[in-house]
Amino acid sequence: MRTYDNGGVDNEWFNAANWSPAGLPASDDELTVDSGTPSTTTLVEVNDLGAVLVTGSGVSATFNELRVGAQGEASLTIDEGAIANAGIVRMGQAAESLGFVTVDGPGSQLATTAGVSVGFGNEAIGFLGVSNQAVVSSPSFFSVGGVAGSSGDVFAEEGTITSSGFVDVGSRGIGFMELTFGSSLTSTNTLRIGDFSTGEGTVLVNDSTIDVKSLTVGARGYGVLEISNGSVVTGTGTSGGDVLRMGDVLGSLGEVYVEGAGTLLDLATQGAQIGNRGAGELEVLDGAEFRSKSGSLGTFGSGSQGYAIVLGSGSQWNMTSTLEVGREGSGQLEIIDGGIVTFSSGQVGSQATGKGVVFISGPGSELVQTDPNGILAIGNSGMGRVELSNGGKLTTVSTLLEDNGTLAGSGIHVGDLQSRGRVEPGLSPGKLTVEGEYTQLSPATLAIELAGTVAESEYDILEITASAALDGDLELTLIDSFLPTASDVFTILSAGSISGSFSNGANGGSITTADGAGQFTIHYGGGSLFNPNEVVLTDFALFDVDLDNDNDVDGADFLALQRDDPALIPAWQAQYGSGSSSVSSNNVPEPSTGCLLVAALLSIAGWRRAS
Repeated sequence: MRTYDNGGVDNEWFNAANWSPAGLPASDDELTVDSGTPSTTTLVEVNDLGAVLVTGSGVSATFNELRVGAQGEASLTIDEGAIANAGIVRMGQAAESLGFVTVDGPGSQLATTAGVSVGFGNEAIGFLGVSNQAVVSSPSFFSVGGVAGSSGDVFAEEGTITSSGFVDVGSRGIGFMELTFGSSLTSTNTLRIGDFSTGEGTVLVNDSTIDVKSLTVGARGYGVLEISNGSVVTGTGTSGGDVLRMGDVLGSLGEVYVEGAGTLLDLATQGAQIGNRGAGELEVLDGAEFRSKSGSLGTFGSGSQGYAIVLGSGSQWNMTSTLEVGREGSGQLEIIDGGIVTFSSGQVGSQATGKGVVFISGPGSELVQTDPNGILAIGNSGMGRVELSNGGKLTTVSTLLEDNGTLAGSGIHVGDLQSRGRVEPGLSPGKLTVEGEYTQLSPATLAIELAGTVAESEYDILEITASAALDGDLELTLIDSFLPTASDVFTILSAGSISGSFSNGANGGSITTADGAGQFTIHYGGGSLFNPNEVVLTDFALFDVDLDNDNDVDGADFLALQRDDPALIPAWQAQYGSGSSSVSSNNVPEPSTGCLLVAALLSIAGWRRAS
């Protein structure tokens, strides 16, 4: 063990006379600096169970370059208000080496001019601990797990880390950083987690803060950012390139978790690209808030995948600009159990290769479009679907369902709804409420499923508080083996007023079920026998497929239909095996039975023709 002798002839580290007992400090020595200001312009290595302690207020040691654990296991401790200055500090450099650096206590500081590397060599391990108001600073890079095969671990407890360069956690190796109990990380550049393809990075922020220019989570590798317990993470950049990128390139994966009341991820001046070209996952949970200028899920390229969930009362994702779910890739947004997402204008399935899905479920769960001049377009060029359940709400100034768009489920749509796509009330079955005007254009379809005679609980209903302008198709599907009777009445749509008509069913006319088994008489608008502001179905009748009038729907009837009226084959499937064409649902066989018999009879008919 050697101690620096402040009474030496100079401040040179490598001067034997400056140490007690006298002698040149070796890399495997145990060295203590508790007075004075030793310095050197050459490399200093601490190796092979060597240790350096710099301790005490007013004490400092200055190095050109410092390697802790360049060979074997070694440590550096800075405490009691001491300062260590270095051009660059590396912890763990050679294979199987371990470098430990601890900075502890008020006024204690590790200050570098060229950068910090925690875990630098292949199969090397580096550790940095910053605690009790101590500070580590770097005007250049700060790297944790910088080389493929390396591992780096940074733990800050009421500590401060500052950098003017990139902060890389899991650059090419494995990196882990935990900030807790009021710690802070600041950088005027980007925090990159899982930077290269071999990199795996994790950053945990617990009751602490991060203030950086921008964030990339899963740049080319795998990255995780977890923010909890009232922590605040802020991105300060404002230029076009300053965005949160999660899963930046194809094959990468980035995950961000924001959890707990008072916890905030604040990127109010930046966009968020979740699944930029790779895969990204965002979870905002238990009353936390995420702020961003814009948001995109499945951003660039058909292989990109973005997923976000906003879960729990008070959980929010607030955007001041656009939301795109499934831009060029696949995007899925879930708003569950009281979560809220706000945006100015948006698209679901915006580009030709885009596939976007939005689920809104539970009381208080809401997707809200805030710009009075904005719009939500669903299925713009790609495929888009928004599904409501359990009281979920979609609030817009105006929603446009394009040709590839679907609005489905049991919930509330607040605002005007114009459809060129599909509206599917209920989730087999249920009620969809539109608090606004409903306009169904000629390419559109309103899809209604019927499983019984009780509205909402057994068959679908679309409820419109303002006017309904009708065009396009009405699609009626019988489910759960249900067959109505002629006396059953179904009110499937109600509105403040109704104009126009369905292209496949004018008032007083007949409309065929989707399976072709039967038809209803439909009533609505002026001249309706019922309320003119309701769409009502009555007088269900199965098509008569007992063509030989033997009171038995069988194979002979099928062959006749195949020859004379193949359009009625679905009706034959529904009635096969019954005593007449007016059978009850109890006599309807499982679909698979009918399908097998159809295939067999087709085969027989083909054999006979061949003969």
